[in-house]
Amino acid sequence: MLTQAHLRALRDSPSAAVRADIAVAVAADLATAALTPSEARIAEQILAALAHDLERRVRQALAEHVKDSPFLPREIAFALAQDIEDEVALPVIQHSPLLGDAELIRMVRAGSEARRVAVARRSSVALGVAEALVETGDPAVVGALLGNAAAEISELSLLKIARSFRGNEAIENLLVERPSLPLTVCELLIAQLSHVLRDRLVVKHRIPDHLAEELAAHARERVLAQLVAEDGRGGGAAEALARHLHGRQRLTASLVLRALCLGDLSFFDAAMAALAGLPLANARSLLYERGLGGLRALYQRAGLPVRLFPAFRIGVGAVLEGRLRLGRAGYTQHILDRLVLAYDDIGPASLEPVLAQLARRGAPSAALAAGLRPTRH
Repeated sequence: MLTQAHLRALRDSPSAAVRADIAVAVAADLATAALTPSEARIAEQILAALAHDLERRVRQALAEHVKDSPFLPREIAFALAQDIEDEVALPVIQHSPLLGDAELIRMVRAGSEARRVAVARRSSVALGVAEALVETGDPAVVGALLGNAAAEISELSLLKIARSFRGNEAIENLLVERPSLPLTVCELLIAQLSHVLRDRLVVKHRIPDHLAEELAAHARERVLAQLVAEDGRGGGAAEALARHLHGRQRLTASLVLRALCLGDLSFFDAAMAALAGLPLANARSLLYERGLGGLRALYQRAGLPVRLFPAFRIGVGAVLEGRLRLGRAGYTQHILDRLVLAYDDIGPASLEPVLAQLARRGAPSAALAAGLRPTRH
């Protein structure tokens, strides 16, 4: 039985080895959960003293033997987790069930790489903790998180990892090996992975061949549209690119709509002119000066899908309303908000999922051919 005599013996002992042995013994007693209330109080006093022992090996022995104990007093667990020595802190950080998400997030934000990795390797990692780990941008930390199948990682965090670590084969390999991945992440990875990793991604996550082709095409268009928007040359360069893509049958409705949603009017106007076989000035007149009738006439001549006409009408309407003055982000968000109202089967989302949904739309309808909204008013 633990008595006050044990506590006095601990305090009087000059030997670190003896104190380390006591730490192991008391931790073992605590793990049995069979102590009487008075013994439990004495055990807690002994553990509290050992948690602040001047000898590292004493604190280390204690930490190793109480790291996963649910019976350890919380304040002792926190003291050990915040110890200046990694040999003491890391076992508790990685294993203790007494550390809450708030404490773990603080450790991630203020801790060393080793302590962040310890958090990433815990038997469960909540979404908020995982987000804090991703925010570090540290490959070792992010790699440990991805390698933890029990970690909950949000779609946004996975997308951030895929973008931030593009070309980092170790991280991309860990992404591919995750138990599950949202299609938005698969689409992004398909655009940037090596052929070997891309094939593994398709097999690992059971992506059907037709969907893999669709995701790859969507990814290529996203990259192309970004490059065109960032090119900045506009004018003749945009016209030349539009004619080139049209000649290779790569000037798709989704690519043209993407340019419109991004506010890249140089390429959008040039693309509409190329598809309709009209001079650029004539196409612009129909788009922006002849009202809805001019837009519908140009759209029909361009041979674009009838079911996508409302989306193009919303985009051109935003231009005519001067929404570009909101900045590219505000302009794009305005269009997305209107698209959600115009199409019953599109939910509030970011640009990529909305464009992917619109690209799948196929069969024409009389209502859309007349330029009306599908169902909502």
